[in-house]
Amino acid sequence: QSKVIREMQEVRKIVSLGLEARMQAKINVRQPLSKLSSKNHQLSAKKEFLALIADEVNVKVVICDQTLATEVVLDTAITPELKSEGQVRELIRAIQDLRKKQGLTVADRPTLSVVTDDVGKKLLKEFKKDIVRIAQLKEIVIEDTGVGEKLVLEDISFELILMV
Repeated sequence: QSKVIREMQEVRKIVSLGLEARMQAKINVRQPLSKLSSKNHQLSAKKEFLALIADEVNVKVVICDQTLATEVVLDTAITPELKSEGQVRELIRAIQDLRKKQGLTVADRPTLSVVTDDVGKKLLKEFKKDIVRIAQLKEIVIEDTGVGEKLVLEDISFELILMV
């Protein structure tokens, strides 16, 4: 049992260092990153620990590399795919906030009406299934006009309306 506790302490330490590296790089935790490298090789055989670290730090993969100069190294390069994933997470968070503001319950399946530009439409189309599933929507309808909750994600602006 004490071995598991020691391993979990190590996991927490790596997560903490990974999150600290994110803060120093000024990268929001909702923005997925490709990898975190850790000097700790004892955890490399424990897939569940690596998955836990990856989930907590929001990276795709955790690599154990004993040659590192520091305890952890975070790959902060954001590819267009990772950027899109991060934008979708921010969009889902905004939809969840809107659900809460409107007093909707888990049982409610509203339709999301969205006014956005071509870049926003492309993002919605590409991630529609995930957005509908995670935000518990009935469907997403793209509109030409409408006055809704404004959300700006870097270069994309949205107006969101939830209709029950």
